[in-house]
Amino acid sequence: MCTAFFINKNPAVLSGQNYDFYYAHGLIVTNMRGLMKEGLSNAGGASVSWTSRYGNITLCQFGRELPICGMNEKGLAVSMLYHEDGEFPQAYHNASLNELQWIQYQLDCHASVDEVIAKMHHVKPEKSMYTLHYMLADSSGKCVFVEFIQGKPVISEHTDYAVLTNTSYEPSQAYARQYTSVPTNKLPRTVTSLDRFTLASRLAVELFKKPGSLSIDGAFKLLNEVSIKPTLKSLLNWIGTKIPPTFTAWSVVFDLQNRKICYTDQKNQKIRYFSLDDFDFDVKRPVLSIILDNQLEGDIHSAFTPYRTSDNARIINISYKPIKAQFPAEMQNELIRYPDSFKKVSN
Repeated sequence: MCTAFFINKNPAVLSGQNYDFYYAHGLIVTNMRGLMKEGLSNAGGASVSWTSRYGNITLCQFGRELPICGMNEKGLAVSMLYHEDGEFPQAYHNASLNELQWIQYQLDCHASVDEVIAKMHHVKPEKSMYTLHYMLADSSGKCVFVEFIQGKPVISEHTDYAVLTNTSYEPSQAYARQYTSVPTNKLPRTVTSLDRFTLASRLAVELFKKPGSLSIDGAFKLLNEVSIKPTLKSLLNWIGTKIPPTFTAWSVVFDLQNRKICYTDQKNQKIRYFSLDDFDFDVKRPVLSIILDNQLEGDIHSAFTPYRTSDNARIINISYKPIKAQFPAEMQNELIRYPDSFKKVSN
């Protein structure tokens, strides 16, 4: 599932998302400038290689270099959401990366939304597990949604506020319009994509128009209103089935102008945060990481420790266990070791 928002209310520029999935484990990792990377192999597209230009920090669940979301030192943030009516372009004859590594590539290589859009035709996302659409926002106050519909990119630009869930943006807007005259407290509160879009849109408008400054707490309140909470019924219904119930695993808010990432997770609702300004992304420095699903609170930048391959193994072993038929142990081990292959470019 997932719900994402963007609000540009001078002087604050915030974006964020609820990451709704079956599991809440994760790894937060620093990504350094000056690393030579070769994209993971794909079904038929041309290979992609690049050298990272910008340091960034990502929140990962399916492996380091396969982020769910993240932000770079220039204030560009990228988030992904499952796209129920989307279709990625054919990879053949085009350079392509899998749907999550595409996020890492943008954070490594581009300083702004405009740069991503100008060069987006160079590298296309390719489905390995899920078709996604993306929210990109930057510190200048620009936001775009990048969707692929019938294989073709559809880009919508936003300057004040916007939300996205799991349905394409235009039909989501059309659905929400029928509730224009309905008070916020009377809006549907189901967890369907269209109802979450309708409610989140209304809440974003109210936050934008509310007197006073835009706050991190206000952004988390919005995300909480459209979060999916585990219930006893959903857990009981899971018994005997292969697919566990979906719930809001993490809620993340990006303070784009201050290059600050704030988050909560399903088991720890205390806000944790860190500023990218507190990290040194020089390639000579060690990569740092921290378990996302920790019991800390407040500023956690000093709790990051040098990254170990076992940190990557932890999240991969959990995430791929239910889909080991599609991703056997050999492939999982390749993903675990993959970041260790990067070469450093000397200054």
